[in-house]
Amino acid sequence: MSYKDINSKIGFDEMTPEEQEYIQRRRKQRKRKKITSIILRADAALLAALGVVLIGSVVTGSLNAKAENPVKGVSGSVSNVEVGNSSGLFGLVSSSKNKKKTSQSVVKTEQTDLTDIAALNTAPDRDLFIRNSIQYKEIEKKGYPAVPDTVPDSYTCLITRKFTLPSDYVPKDLCDPGVKFSFGYMTDKRLLRKTAGEAMKEMFDDAASSAGIELVAVSGYRSFDRQMEIYLGNVNSKGVEGADSVSAKPGGSEHQSGLTMDLSAKSASLDLVQAFGDTTEGKWLAENCHKYGFIIRYPKGKEKITGYEYEPWHIRYVGEALATYIYDNGITLDEYYGISAEDE
Repeated sequence: MSYKDINSKIGFDEMTPEEQEYIQRRRKQRKRKKITSIILRADAALLAALGVVLIGSVVTGSLNAKAENPVKGVSGSVSNVEVGNSSGLFGLVSSSKNKKKTSQSVVKTEQTDLTDIAALNTAPDRDLFIRNSIQYKEIEKKGYPAVPDTVPDSYTCLITRKFTLPSDYVPKDLCDPGVKFSFGYMTDKRLLRKTAGEAMKEMFDDAASSAGIELVAVSGYRSFDRQMEIYLGNVNSKGVEGADSVSAKPGGSEHQSGLTMDLSAKSASLDLVQAFGDTTEGKWLAENCHKYGFIIRYPKGKEKITGYEYEPWHIRYVGEALATYIYDNGITLDEYYGISAEDE
């Protein structure tokens, strides 16, 4: 299903008045951001044009000087104008770009398709295959959606305190992904939706074979009722404000979607701790999980956006194309939809 199809299934008229007002407010904010972006791009274009003129004048001056004095050439130099370097006028333009650098430059090549799983799995450069896919190009072309995806079964469904899952929602394709867990008994928290589970199994295998590291799964699917127990337990021990910073209210947990798994490693004592992000396993996960369709859902420095503390262990499946787009642009799923916990 394309992102267009997903968004077309979200009926604005079916939302509550509160949700409609919230969406309209976000749309106005988007328009202001878009206008600001246009102004910044215009400024950058002007600076670039001035840079070309300046460099052209320097080159012309150099040629004229050499023509007049072919032995000595130009006695002075303009050290601040260097094409391709970070200094000078071009450097000022390039430094204004805020997007996260991609691991590789995307070269023009044959368009790929992420539905061709065999081709994806045998691609010599998985990142390049994803970025050249029709799915990734479609996201790049459209930019951020006007309305958040709130379809429970969608891989790109936004789940927050504001946008929640129905209390009776249970994914129909839950299964055991067949990876190593931090426990040996049978329980619902071993489960993930089929596609997410297959992607995670592939990621675990590649981590072991290519990087020699072992990831360990800790907690996956969680029912509405189970989340209720966890949240109330946190309220009793931390208070409401403390509980809200570390756990979701029932219906607002991504674990209920069956698309989320908490991971750890022996180097972090198999615990769900922020120190996991500093381990070899945690760093590998942060830099590579997008290739398999996962994102670090609550990254460091985005606490005010997501409304939750940094959780390097919490990965969420959204599909390779969107996960890579989010990684490339250094944003969260919330920001992709123009949502912020500060507005909720």
